[in-house]
Amino acid sequence: MLERKPLVSDKIIRKERDAKVLLIDPERSSWVVVSKSMADLLCKLDGSKTVEEIIRDTNDRVQKDVSQQLISGFEKLFRLGVFKNDDDYSNYQSQTLDQVYFNLTKKCNLQCIYCYASAGMNNALKEMPLDFWNNVVMQLKQLNPRSSICLTGGEALLFDGFWRLAEKIRENGLGLSLITNGTLAKPDDAPRFKSLFHNIKISLDSLDENINAVTRGTGVLRKAMRFIDRLIAEDFKPTIMVVVTKENAHRLSEFKAVFEDRVNMIYQPMYVMGRASDDDILGLTAAQYYSALDSAKIDKMKEENTIVRNRRLVWCGMGRNVLSIEADGRIYPCHLLHNEELKLGDLNQDDISAIWSRSSFRKNSVDDIEECCTCEIRYLCGAPCRARAYFVKGSIFRKDPLCPDFIRRSHIDNMFTS
Repeated sequence: MLERKPLVSDKIIRKERDAKVLLIDPERSSWVVVSKSMADLLCKLDGSKTVEEIIRDTNDRVQKDVSQQLISGFEKLFRLGVFKNDDDYSNYQSQTLDQVYFNLTKKCNLQCIYCYASAGMNNALKEMPLDFWNNVVMQLKQLNPRSSICLTGGEALLFDGFWRLAEKIRENGLGLSLITNGTLAKPDDAPRFKSLFHNIKISLDSLDENINAVTRGTGVLRKAMRFIDRLIAEDFKPTIMVVVTKENAHRLSEFKAVFEDRVNMIYQPMYVMGRASDDDILGLTAAQYYSALDSAKIDKMKEENTIVRNRRLVWCGMGRNVLSIEADGRIYPCHLLHNEELKLGDLNQDDISAIWSRSSFRKNSVDDIEECCTCEIRYLCGAPCRARAYFVKGSIFRKDPLCPDFIRRSHIDNMFTS
């Protein structure tokens, strides 16, 4: 190690906070948090000196033996991949179709005021029969036997062949998850849910009936909690998905206080799409969303699992390693982007492999987004949600409206505390 010649990129970005310095190499998706004195040293390394020579120079300059401290520091920095070397950094982006959303029905027993799918019991969209979905399962197994399917809707439990489809998916070894409002699930079916699903996401906005009723309807909380409690009793850890609005932003900490670590939590801001497009009075700005999560001491962006050292995330999953199938068989790049201009194909006319293989989104990169292509964390972030950009700014090639006040700020926070 003493003979190695550390080289720090001349494009290194330096950010200071209190006594810490965050160094970001935007091209290599590398970062490290060090002291100010160490940052001063690292930013001068041009690859011309060995570690041994650097240590000798430092000892001569400060007239103090800091050899062991520096050796330990350099060992850690090499291990973290901070220095440029002959190794190529890699793009951290799956090249396979890893997840497909099965939107089984547009019908839903609830009328949540911000539903992105505008689902309801009066929705007349044609629904494909069980045989159609079983056939898609077999196509997907052939394309990628390690892929995962998410059953959703509307309310997936309203689909007549729900249980038979779930069993077909698991029999063929594919991953299986569920998005549900939890109100139609029978408590006695909890063991069956546990045996079939790897993850069950249940929508809930508050543990206060009055607050939850504003967005999801009267009596929904009691029914959803009955299902959640029964899953927990079966030693299954469900995921609660909370849409953060002006109505519940001040009560987010209550979930952790009640459930502790017995559930997983996902928080997301209200999307201006579907029924929310008609009335956005409950929506939060990016700064307000940041403050709401910060006040409740909730990790911001970490649940996205997007930051990976020395591997570049170049795009969100839409149309690349994620697809979404509408109830009538049309395919879209994301379950939030069922818009005709973004349609990739129709399973009534083609198979999923052919549709996925010609998806133009498989070639897109964060560098295609003018407002992101020069950002120092673009390959750490990967422009996480193209749907928000599409609905708020009119294009998937615009910056996420949650950035910089939430996304960029949260990633920087996470790097400082890593």
